[in-house]
Amino acid sequence: MEEEEAAKHVQANVEKALTLFGQLLTKKHFLLTFIRTLEAQRSFSMRDRGNVASLIMTALQGELEYATGVLKQLLSDLIDKNLDSKNHPKLLLRRTESVAEKMLTNWFTFLLFKFLKECAGEPLFMLYCAMKQQMEKGPIDAITGEARYSLSEDKLIRQQIDYKTLTLHCVNPENENGPEVTVKCLNCDTVTQVKEKLLDAVYKGSPYSQRPKAADMDLEWRQGRLARIILQDEDVTTKIDNDWKRLNTLAHYQNRFAPLLQDPDSPKERSSSSTGERYEAKSYTKRLQKDLTTGPQTLIVSDGAVNKTKHFFSKNTKVLCFTNDMVSDISEKILEITAEHPTVKSLVIHTGALDVVKQQSEVLKRDFNDLLNKVRCLNTEVFISGPLPTVRRGDERFSRLLMLNRWLKDTCAAQSVNFIDNFNMFWERRRLFEADGFCLNKSGVTDGSVIALVPKQNSAYNISNSSTFTKSLSRYESMLRTASSPDSLRSRTPMITPDLESGTKLWHLVKNHDQSDQREGDRGSKMVSEIYLTRLLATKGTLQKFVDDLFETIFSTAHRGSALPLAIKYMFDFLDEQADKHSITDYDVRHTWKSNCLPLRFWVNVIKNPHFVFDIHKNSITDACLSVVAQTFMDSCSTSEHKLGKDSPSNKLLYAKDIPNYKNWVERYYSDISRMPAISDQDMSAYLAEQSRIHLSQFNSMSALHEIYTYIAKYKDEILTALQKDDQSRRQRLRSKLEQVIDTMALAS
Repeated sequence: MEEEEAAKHVQANVEKALTLFGQLLTKKHFLLTFIRTLEAQRSFSMRDRGNVASLIMTALQGELEYATGVLKQLLSDLIDKNLDSKNHPKLLLRRTESVAEKMLTNWFTFLLFKFLKECAGEPLFMLYCAMKQQMEKGPIDAITGEARYSLSEDKLIRQQIDYKTLTLHCVNPENENGPEVTVKCLNCDTVTQVKEKLLDAVYKGSPYSQRPKAADMDLEWRQGRLARIILQDEDVTTKIDNDWKRLNTLAHYQNRFAPLLQDPDSPKERSSSSTGERYEAKSYTKRLQKDLTTGPQTLIVSDGAVNKTKHFFSKNTKVLCFTNDMVSDISEKILEITAEHPTVKSLVIHTGALDVVKQQSEVLKRDFNDLLNKVRCLNTEVFISGPLPTVRRGDERFSRLLMLNRWLKDTCAAQSVNFIDNFNMFWERRRLFEADGFCLNKSGVTDGSVIALVPKQNSAYNISNSSTFTKSLSRYESMLRTASSPDSLRSRTPMITPDLESGTKLWHLVKNHDQSDQREGDRGSKMVSEIYLTRLLATKGTLQKFVDDLFETIFSTAHRGSALPLAIKYMFDFLDEQADKHSITDYDVRHTWKSNCLPLRFWVNVIKNPHFVFDIHKNSITDACLSVVAQTFMDSCSTSEHKLGKDSPSNKLLYAKDIPNYKNWVERYYSDISRMPAISDQDMSAYLAEQSRIHLSQFNSMSALHEIYTYIAKYKDEILTALQKDDQSRRQRLRSKLEQVIDTMALAS
């Protein structure tokens, strides 16, 4: 009880101190002295200046008329200082190096909110949407952010990327029984890119912050009622070439979780014509020397069941298929095979299905025990890949395979050998098998496929006694989901084995080579400047209408029945008064002051960062393109002539013919404003009072005051000294009032 009373007492003292401090801030002389003293301190950084300016405007949101008076005084002082220091007049307000300049930005932000919401917001949002849609029509590299369609030369994919458009049908995550959502994707899109496009379509019109994130969802490919496969950017099928690892795309999954074309360096199929045929090692002797240094790290020895799935493994994985071999045949040759692959770190053995046909369970168990005894002595991580369930091959054979699977699982666990349970994964997935019901097919994601977004789940690999293997798989997530299984419901297991690699570099569409190791062929494949400038121009033409609409809205004194915001006319007139005061008649200087004051201070920031205004997501390619538009906007506000040549930046060349027209819009805009009747003090006071009333409940002034007070605490001595030296401060007893605030706040500490 005493602690609660003490806490209440502390809180009361803090609120009392902040209330007194808030009253002090409404004393114009105190606030000006406070700001000037802070700016005189060397340790008062640029970040501090912006922070203090924002906090002051927040604390004074309910007193906008007073805040405007303080701002005008600070700007007047800044202009005097700028001209006295012999700086070029055009540099005024060019940067945000003072509290006054940052306060001006916030002042416009508050007072142009209504105009942005009712007028300029729509063309800005339409430009963003058109830009995003155009970029996503072509390939976008998920790693580098480069795109086929771009306004920015720096973010343009210069290599030729082959791609196709796929129409996918997405199950509505909010209602699986509802109508499917049709979405167009590219076969070169990564899984995450596909998820983003699906979320955009499914949650169209919903705020970005309120919809599920791609990272929290799994992409599930569905075929029929039961076949369900989780697709991911990285999984056990990810292609690894030397130290480069490529993110999975839809094309990767179109051919049984893998690229459509077989790796030319992958081993050819090897088979045995009869169960008694001995393994011939001579076929490998010519490659033995090469394998000692460049051999595979993962070796899969299998029967014919996985013959058509070899393509999804990388060069670091080798698959040997012996289509007619029994367990005893594999057992005889396994040591010889492993001896000729000295680089192998992981060995996967998939066999036993053919033995089941003989219906000699005890013999089969004996052969498996012999095989396990042989591989246990290897200095290699060994995995026994369990049998696949058959499809339409009879109940007896299915039952024998299930019994073998369970026996193998228990036996491997007892002998500390890794076991991969394939039975649950392929249970009742007829579409994943060939017509013989035994071999896996090349089924994959194609045009018209049905997909679903499901909540992400933790991986659950059915691998026994392998903490090492489980840890090595931690960077992968399981890719398969089953609707039902004999041993577990909706369990997940890896396909066979991943490539156990580390230290690899990710890539998607283009390998981002360092300058030092970039090959001549890579440079030669880059398109010449004239070619990709044409591509930039094509993208620019598509977006031209949206850029024009935005610029025209911003540079119009009357748009869609909405009058020019009073704040713009008021501040422009103030700048003209200051120019008259200092006898500045140069048109370019007056024009530049206005451009630095509003378009380059407020509008450029809004154009480059639409996510400040809307609840949307801005990716890197959209950011780069918006920066080009913002630069064009800045050039349009300049009075300087831009001389273009062959070495000029592409963004200058891109809008070279448009900028003169935009400049005319700006000049007409400034001229129209100057001819408008001056705003009376009474009208401006009423306008500012109304703006304060509208937004009064949207800001926490006490919190802002508390943050401002931290600067009082930090520079207490300097501020008190400044107040003591100033005559007007002494007359208003500002020092003693601040000391009262400090003493009251001290009681709360």
